[in-house]
Amino acid sequence: MKRVMIHAYLAGNLGDDLFVVMLCRRYPNIKFHILADESYKQKFQDLKNCRIFSENDFIVKKINHFLQKRGTSRGFWKLMVRGSKAVIHIGGSSFVQHYDDWSAFFGTDLYLAEKSKGLYLIGSNFGPFTDPDYLSAYHNLFQKYKGICFRDQQSYQLFSDLPHAAWAPDVVFNLHPTLKPKKRKLLIAPVYLENRTGKYPLHMFQDAYLNFHLVMIRHFIQMGYQIVLTGFCVPQGDGIIIQKLYQALDPPQRDSVRCVLYDKNLSSILQEFKESEYVIGTRFHSIILGLICQCRVFPVIYDQKTANTLETLRFPSHFHLTELNGISSEDLQKGWIRLDPPEIQRLRREAEKQFQWTDILFRHNASKSE
Repeated sequence: MKRVMIHAYLAGNLGDDLFVVMLCRRYPNIKFHILADESYKQKFQDLKNCRIFSENDFIVKKINHFLQKRGTSRGFWKLMVRGSKAVIHIGGSSFVQHYDDWSAFFGTDLYLAEKSKGLYLIGSNFGPFTDPDYLSAYHNLFQKYKGICFRDQQSYQLFSDLPHAAWAPDVVFNLHPTLKPKKRKLLIAPVYLENRTGKYPLHMFQDAYLNFHLVMIRHFIQMGYQIVLTGFCVPQGDGIIIQKLYQALDPPQRDSVRCVLYDKNLSSILQEFKESEYVIGTRFHSIILGLICQCRVFPVIYDQKTANTLETLRFPSHFHLTELNGISSEDLQKGWIRLDPPEIQRLRREAEKQFQWTDILFRHNASKSE
C-alpha cells in the first residue's frame, strides 16, 4: 500500500488528535502522512506508521518556495493530496458554516475531492449552517467522495440519498480503555465562551456557565471529592476558563483541585477519565470518554453536534447553556447519565462502521485501539 494522507484539524485539540491516533493504530501496516505544526512530531512520536511534515521542514519550504514562484500556493500540501493513494478526512465538526462567505473552506474540500485518488470522510457531523446554498454545494461535492460516515443521524439524513453515505456512533467509541478502580474524583472539561462570538455567539452565557461549575465544584468538595479541571484545547482558551474557576475558589478549596491541560500526552488525560467517578463535560469528547470509562456523566450542551449525538444515542437528560441558571437540585440529580457495559459493547460494535469504507480500501483486519 502506498502512502495515505490524513486531512484533519490538528491545532492542539484532544478529540481531533485522538481521531488520528485511533486511525493509525487501526491500520498499523498503512503508511500515513500528515502536514501539521512542529509539535505533532512529538505528540505522534509513538505512531511508527505516521510521518509528520511541518512547514519548517527543509523539503517543505523548498517545494513551497519553488511552486510559489510559479503561482501555486500551498504547493507541498497539494503534492501530498495528488501523490497519495487516498486521502482520509477524519474529524468532528468539519462542516460548520462559520461565515457568510464560506468559499475558502469549500475550496479546500473541493480540491481534495477533485485532485485526490480517493477521498474518504470519517467521523464528522454536518452543520450547523444558515445558507441553503451551503447544503446544496456540499451535496454535489459529496458525490465525488468514495465513502462517507457521519457520527449522527441528523447529518446523515441530509445526504441519505447518496449510496456511499452512512452513519455510526462517534469514532472514540472504538476506544478500548483498560479500566481502573474508581477514585472519589470529579473530572470537569469546560470550554472558554468569552471568545465565541460571530454567527453562533455563546459569550453571553459565560457568567451563568462559571457559576454553575463553581456550585458543582464546591458541592463535590464538601462531599470529599478531588476535582480535576481538564483542558482539552489550550489554543481555544480551555486554560483560561480553568484558571478563572480555580481563582474563584477559596484557598482551602483549591487544595482539592488539580488542573491538567492537554499538551502532548494523551495517555495522562485518559488515565484521569479511567479513575474518575463523575464527569461534567462540555467538551464533546469528554462526554464520550466519560461514558466509555463507565463514569457518571453530566453533559452541558453548547452546540448542536452534542445535542444531536445524545439524541441519536437516546439520552434524554442533558442541559443547554441557556438552562444553567434555572437548574434545580432535582434536575441535577436526573442530569447524570451512565452506560452499562453491554451498552458500551453495543455502541463499540456499531462505531466500527465508521471505518467501513476504509476497511474495504485497505482490506485489512482492524487492530483494537487501547
